[in-house]
Amino acid sequence: MAEPETFTFSESKFEEALRNKTEKREKQIGDTSDPKPNKKRKQIDETSDPEAQQPRTVKAIRVHKFGGPKVLKLEDVETSEPKEGEICLKLKAAKVCWDSIGIVKAVGTGVTHLKVGNLVYYASAEPHGSCIEERNVPSDKVIILPPEVDPIFASAYTQLAMMARYLVTQVFKVKSGHIVLVHAGGGTLCGYFLSQWASNLGATVIWTVPPSTDSVLLEKMVKAAKGAKCKHVIPIDDQRKFAESVIQISLGRGCDVVYDPIGHDDFKECLACLKPKGHMVNFCSCSGKPKIAVSTLAQKSIFFCSPDMKHYLENRDELIQSAMEVFEKIKRQKLQFNVRLKTFRLSETAQAHSAMEKMETTIAVLVPDDDNGDGGWFSSTI
Repeated sequence: MAEPETFTFSESKFEEALRNKTEKREKQIGDTSDPKPNKKRKQIDETSDPEAQQPRTVKAIRVHKFGGPKVLKLEDVETSEPKEGEICLKLKAAKVCWDSIGIVKAVGTGVTHLKVGNLVYYASAEPHGSCIEERNVPSDKVIILPPEVDPIFASAYTQLAMMARYLVTQVFKVKSGHIVLVHAGGGTLCGYFLSQWASNLGATVIWTVPPSTDSVLLEKMVKAAKGAKCKHVIPIDDQRKFAESVIQISLGRGCDVVYDPIGHDDFKECLACLKPKGHMVNFCSCSGKPKIAVSTLAQKSIFFCSPDMKHYLENRDELIQSAMEVFEKIKRQKLQFNVRLKTFRLSETAQAHSAMEKMETTIAVLVPDDDNGDGGWFSSTI
């Protein structure tokens, strides 16, 4: 089988390739940046009005006490100038609790790879607080978004796809012929991308799904698994047993790798699915961290890993390569993700959380209150 395509981009070549494609977008936004690269701040609408020199306020969601969505309040907060190495990011689209897409409104000193008007993806959970009209973020965690990639979809899926990429190509290098178990495949958004990525590399992918007496729900899970290029689906029984079925599917061999987001409750059963020298990857712990006995792992020489993506994106080169490979697959429609996605205004953040809590939507994306789009539901196949 042919080796999978890889995409390696240096920052300068990537941005040179995007320069022509982003000109139209920048003209629409209005790029009036100062040509001097070391100016402390470059603004889209500079003015000599003395009031413009006063501290500005922007709208942000703030929480002052514990509680449900009702404690999410839209308030005015002061914004500061971007410091050295930072940019001021104006909200374009932000997935609730995760990714952020924005327009560069200002740059601090020392920032040369970005300019005012660029539409960018911010790839970091730090600093917290994407539910805000404008905020300052480190420029080394910011990547220009290719014009072909929709910002709504990018905010919804990029981080998940990047997670799937590092799990399948770095934590354990999936190859053609491998048997891969994605435990609770339909229960994690990352599982959809992980399954497709592994299948595209030539692996046989198995999903486990929660027990259900609802035949319609089970049919939906099987359909979702098929859309994620999963070959086998195993409903977990009431005793949360599934290893025997996995061993049968693998003709007694066992899996090369198990990707587990559950942790404590199903850890032993996941270990039972592995072949000798298999890899156990616990990338999330919904039921708590697993209790690991070295003697248990030693019984089949099992390799165990509980990875954190930040250790696989430690420098800008790694970040660029990961994001660009994801964007390329999105543009070429190599990743499909059929889930419910709905947009909400920033002022509707509480409603967005309520909708997710009630399972009225799987993904909620926040957009500015002054956004000219219609909002609402989006087709989520990318």
